[in-house]
Amino acid sequence: MWGLILLACTSEIKETEFSFCSSATSALYDPLGSEEILSFPDDFLTSADPHSPTGLYLDFSESKAPWSPLLPNLLLSVPQDAKTRSGFARMGNVVMRFSGPISEGPNDPLASLEDSSLLWLDISVSPPERIPFSTKLGEDFDQLILSPLFPLRPGAKHAVFMTNEYSDAEGNCIAPAPLIKDIINDTATEPLHEMHSDYMEAISAAEINPETISHAIVFTTQADHGLMIEVSHDIEQQSYRWEEEPNCESTEEHRYCVGTLKARDYRNGKEILDTE
Repeated sequence: MWGLILLACTSEIKETEFSFCSSATSALYDPLGSEEILSFPDDFLTSADPHSPTGLYLDFSESKAPWSPLLPNLLLSVPQDAKTRSGFARMGNVVMRFSGPISEGPNDPLASLEDSSLLWLDISVSPPERIPFSTKLGEDFDQLILSPLFPLRPGAKHAVFMTNEYSDAEGNCIAPAPLIKDIINDTATEPLHEMHSDYMEAISAAEINPETISHAIVFTTQADHGLMIEVSHDIEQQSYRWEEEPNCESTEEHRYCVGTLKARDYRNGKEILDTE
């Protein structure tokens, strides 16, 4: 039902904004206005790449992630390395931050599949698949960490929703961050405005009332293993021969051979002549 309502609400006939929970405790989300990571993963931290298997690459540049120049020297290579990834980790945690202490989340995998206050959905399939997870709170009880119980489908879009049924440490609902409200209401400015369609797609797939949302994260998993599968299939189709007959030594347990063959780089098909 909410999918049909959202179609109307995101069209020109939408006249009023959604109304959300109001509370002293709120979710924290402001990727361009904070010098630390408040929510992760997040498809805002990606850019389009037509050559990527997902159509995306991770973008931790300063224009998307103001915290990246502040990384310690040991991690300064992370933004550059991220460009080689087509999405986020398939066994990575989801992290949410809040303005104050919150209550504990579900830890029983079966309970996480039935919980209506905290939902993790793979929305790349129809109907969306609920992902079982465990949770733990950070040291100050203002950070919620969700861990999936099995590897996520590669190249898949995921959505994690906290609804207003989830409470803070005092038992009150948790207000969404102002920016999350703006994104859902289609009042966010660029470049965050680009997230509106992703949020609406996820909300429609989850069939939840937008006004019940306290926090929302949308992200895409990487599909970088695809190249390795292509390479393995290509290897199976190739024929190989020794340039020199191998010299072999046999023992009771092993047969050890040393020989020479032409090896090729499967990224470009060229012969490898030098290992340096």
